[in-house]
Amino acid sequence: MLEPEQSKSANELKAIFDKHHSDKGAEYNSYHLLYSMILADRSAIKNVFEIGLGTNNTDVVSNMGKEGAPGASLRAFREFLPHAEIFGADVDKRVLFEDERIRTFHVDQTDDKTFDLLNQQLPNHFDLMIDDGLHAPNANVRALNFFLSHIKVGGWAVIEDIGEPAIPVWELIGSILPAEFESAIYRTEKAILFAVKRVN
Repeated sequence: MLEPEQSKSANELKAIFDKHHSDKGAEYNSYHLLYSMILADRSAIKNVFEIGLGTNNTDVVSNMGKEGAPGASLRAFREFLPHAEIFGADVDKRVLFEDERIRTFHVDQTDDKTFDLLNQQLPNHFDLMIDDGLHAPNANVRALNFFLSHIKVGGWAVIEDIGEPAIPVWELIGSILPAEFESAIYRTEKAILFAVKRVN
């Protein structure tokens, strides 16, 4: 049960996700509950990064369909976090964009070289890094490996939309993380996330 102030923040974040047509606040996901907790000190959050802009080009694997709104969650995070720079990346170069406090880059989660290039383009320390991209364990593990070298102490890495059959994989990964990280599997009504916090 959320405290009243936490509930207020979660509801506000849900409304912002909905406003920008991001499914993170949808009832079947309810990711706003976790993200409002992670981002509780909103004015202190400086850098957020997300893989997966939500392409609406149906020739791309893991697309959101023709009605998808590319960059929706990036714009929502920008609105929710007044002092944060928001970064995103996607395999579909056609949906990359730049806007006030938002920059996006190309990444192919099946190609380590694109992560090497991304490494040269991003800041070193993030408060929150999210994988909402390819939704395949091999791609997710590449993203997580990249995230672990960039999240600051107190920062979080989140892998969204994990399939039930992949749970043992994430339990194993959680058990072998270095000592400076703590992990947990979060379940909402119909969705599963793997979250890692850097504790020291």
